[in-house]
Amino acid sequence: MYFGVEAATARNLATVIEMKDPFTKGHARSVSRAAVTLAKELGYLDDHVNSIEHAALLHDVGVIDMDRRVLQKQGRLSSEEFERIRMHPVIGANMVRPIPSLSHIAPFIETHHERWDGHGYPNGLREQEIPEEGRIIGVAETFDAMMSRRSHRDPFSPSRAITGIKTAARSQLDPRLVEAFIAGISRIAPLEEFEEGEERLSLDELVRREKAKIQTAFITMGETVWWMFSQLLGDGMIDGIEHEINSFLKRHGMGVRFKEGKIEDAIPQRVLPEELADIYRATLAREISSFERLVGKEVARQYIRSAMESLTDAGRQTCRQYRLCEGVG
Repeated sequence: MYFGVEAATARNLATVIEMKDPFTKGHARSVSRAAVTLAKELGYLDDHVNSIEHAALLHDVGVIDMDRRVLQKQGRLSSEEFERIRMHPVIGANMVRPIPSLSHIAPFIETHHERWDGHGYPNGLREQEIPEEGRIIGVAETFDAMMSRRSHRDPFSPSRAITGIKTAARSQLDPRLVEAFIAGISRIAPLEEFEEGEERLSLDELVRREKAKIQTAFITMGETVWWMFSQLLGDGMIDGIEHEINSFLKRHGMGVRFKEGKIEDAIPQRVLPEELADIYRATLAREISSFERLVGKEVARQYIRSAMESLTDAGRQTCRQYRLCEGVG
């Protein structure tokens, strides 16, 4: 698969969808995040996760071919208008099918509104007749719809949305996938963290905030350690260490590098918090072990404990929660 081309094409088309119907702004990204969370919980390999991510981004691409007045109509749709809306999975699948980098995801787009009980559309498929990828997107979209504001209602609370998809599992959604999805989002953060006062956080926003906490703690720790040892060792030696560490990080596909002591991060957005913490933990471990070889473990650990003091209380809590500084201290 040409995943670079696939990703760029999917993102571009998703942007066009939002331009066509501004009411959906952020919807495709949130559905994509939820679908990736579920796919990873099911143990899908990276290439397969990529395909589900892009299919979820484009699940509503068929609306591009629809009348904007129908999409944004405030009142009740006529039967003709409703039937036209129900054709968007087929239209979307037909739009991506001729694109070489996206043709394999057409069946996932076409089936995301099929139902477990056979009462969905466009083809009335049921249970295992529906591709699992289409069922995954169906779970993701249902959850995002419940967590989003609509013209006729406020967004559901997380507990109500969870209850909603559990109820939908009796007829609309694959019960096994609903169970896996709830397990997956619970690993990201406790469900109560979806709520902050009157604010309702989408899964995408929750993941973004959680990853930002991890990244802040990692960068503070990693760059402080680097600065302290650069003062001790001098520029000549520190340049050699930087080259050695970057070679290791590149060889293992970490998506992180040091540049003159500053950390550059090119880790894909779809990486979940626990996966991000794994990458950062390995990066810190490599950085620390490189300095330990030069100055000895006792001196290195003394410097590292001092670097940890530069973290805020929240940063130290994040460090402990995700074991970023495991074995240090």
